[in-house]
Amino acid sequence: MDLWSKGLGKRVLSLNLQEYEGVEKCDEGIIIKGVMGAPVFWEYKVTMTEDDFVNFFGLLTKGNGAVDFIIHSPNRWKIYYRVVKNVTTFLVLSALAVVKMFLPGKKQAPKPQEQLSK
Repeated sequence: MDLWSKGLGKRVLSLNLQEYEGVEKCDEGIIIKGVMGAPVFWEYKVTMTEDDFVNFFGLLTKGNGAVDFIIHSPNRWKIYYRVVKNVTTFLVLSALAVVKMFLPGKKQAPKPQEQLSK
């Protein structure tokens, strides 16, 4: 993922989410930590709230941007497979967390840190 802003001038920073260092739960949501690579090595911290999750998935489903990208990509089957795999994993883990909340003797949701770690 490339990041750019006017303050960076012509410089573009690269943020590779596959190389994150960790995910932690916080009061606001989750924190994703890592280090951006060349040309500048900066530590980063991304905080995602509940609204951010909902809005991110909404962004992917609005209009034809994400769908068009996948359909016209030469790697469309690889992208499609990986997206389906990750969404399926997310849905299964979410469903298991909900089921565990309603099992006898369970008074709170399971700790998501265990599910979010690499």
